[in-house]
Amino acid sequence: MRTSKLSVWFDTHSKDDYIKCWDNVCRGQWEAIFIACGAGAVVDTLKNKKHIGCPQHAGKTQSNYRGLPTHKDGIFNVAAVGVCNTCGVKKGIHHLSWYLGHENLKKTRDFIKENMGWTWGYILGDYSLDEELTDEERQKLEAKRLYEQEKRKKEEETRLKVQAEKDKALTIFLNKLNTELFSTCIPLSDPAAEPAIKYFLKRGIKLSDLADLSKSIKFSTGFDVYVHNESFGSHMSIVSKVENIEGKLLYPHRIIIDENGDKVDLPCGSKIKGSAYPGRDNRGRGIKPFLAGACVGVSEGLEVALAAATTGLPVEAATDAISLEQWIAPPESVIVFILEDKDLPSKSYPKEGGHGRAAAQKLAKRLIKEKKVPIILSPQFDIPEGSKSVDWNDVYANFGLEGFPKILLNWKDLIDDLSEGSLSEAEILKKYDYSFSYFEGIED
Repeated sequence: MRTSKLSVWFDTHSKDDYIKCWDNVCRGQWEAIFIACGAGAVVDTLKNKKHIGCPQHAGKTQSNYRGLPTHKDGIFNVAAVGVCNTCGVKKGIHHLSWYLGHENLKKTRDFIKENMGWTWGYILGDYSLDEELTDEERQKLEAKRLYEQEKRKKEEETRLKVQAEKDKALTIFLNKLNTELFSTCIPLSDPAAEPAIKYFLKRGIKLSDLADLSKSIKFSTGFDVYVHNESFGSHMSIVSKVENIEGKLLYPHRIIIDENGDKVDLPCGSKIKGSAYPGRDNRGRGIKPFLAGACVGVSEGLEVALAAATTGLPVEAATDAISLEQWIAPPESVIVFILEDKDLPSKSYPKEGGHGRAAAQKLAKRLIKEKKVPIILSPQFDIPEGSKSVDWNDVYANFGLEGFPKILLNWKDLIDDLSEGSLSEAEILKKYDYSFSYFEGIED
């Protein structure tokens, strides 16, 4: 219930002021908040460093989610960061709301207030708003608030100092580890790289049809697979550099294969992402084997990128749906082909096309705001029984270039038509058979 003073506060402050007050009061207390709100299992993962089942996967997974003890935004008590391998990174009150399955943040804030026993005066930093309190009670609560504020400030200063030292040590370690990995790598054109050639051939991709990939993609004759402090032995692999928009290495991406070019299904999976360098800007991340121009393509998987690149189009592989959403087009590129993965619907992405389509549409919306021309291409094929998705590499492996839409095959002509401006949008769509059979539309 709002008192008269409280009503005045809300009438004279903005929504941003209100959110800032909540951020300030929760910062430094997230562990206690999660425990009080029935999410103590997340706090447990900080101590035992073990993954648990994602709460949004209806018990279908057992080890793909955890809270992060440290993150670039702060320790858990400061930033409340957690990550699911599928749902991505969640932070702060959005993390708790997602974990509890609340339909909006208001419900989560009310839930925190009730379970933590906070008053409006405590949350908004003004105990005069709690008119039911005596002056002595307000003074005690204000003194407690200021003490906690100063304590959190000192904890944050200590954290930043310790984190800087850890980041420095981790960077040195990753430099050494990546140098050792890359020292085992050879160009895909080397005869000893035959397992990699076989891997791509089984997916319909002839590397001889592509430009030199050695800038970003090579073959490792054998190196240790090390995930979450556990070694899975030495294996050969296709090694790709995942770089940010500035071209700086973020981490290596490995596809573990055997001598026959078949994926090796290790307990940690067959596609392994290395540890990321701390502090490096990860925007626009992806595998970037080709020089981008006025027209560029982007996909989730490397195999899709290389299949589409057989048309001559430079294509980058974001490596996953979340990275596709956050991908940044090179400044010189105007037309962007988004090679969508068609996924099964899920609880988080219940519409047709699932996460793959949602990611493609989210990227397209942003590209439009950036004055780019996004062209979403969705495979017009049913998802095979027993599979979770169908992508453009599946199409290419079965039908070759004939399976690609006309607008992709003739992307060079499209640049000319758009730059000359001699054809209307409708005429361009008709010329390249680009219609809703390929473009599902960008939903609001």
